[in-house]
Amino acid sequence: LERPMARILLVPMASWLVLCAGASHVGVLVHGFDLGAEDWEEVVWGTPREGRLGRVPHGLLLARRFKATTLILGSGGTCDELGVSEAERTRAHAIQHLSELSRLPHADV
Repeated sequence: LERPMARILLVPMASWLVLCAGASHVGVLVHGFDLGAEDWEEVVWGTPREGRLGRVPHGLLLARRFKATTLILGSGGTCDELGVSEAERTRAHAIQHLSELSRLPHADV
């Protein structure tokens, strides 16, 4: 991103309305997804080099387009075997794979 996000919040899904109420800034909510799902990576990240964007890349592109100051990674009820939440795992995955988006001609990320 041209400028870093002001905040990346890891919150339970029901809390995001409170954070956005009355705000004058744009925020993007990326819904979490069951960590035990067989297609977790495809749904959450997708295959950007093949033009299939998952929830996170799509959310990042929307955040860029609308100059969002906040990106919220929702966290449902699942955790991995170490107790890491959906939001924490999604954030780590996004940071690890962020360079994949910079290679997309339409991404401008």
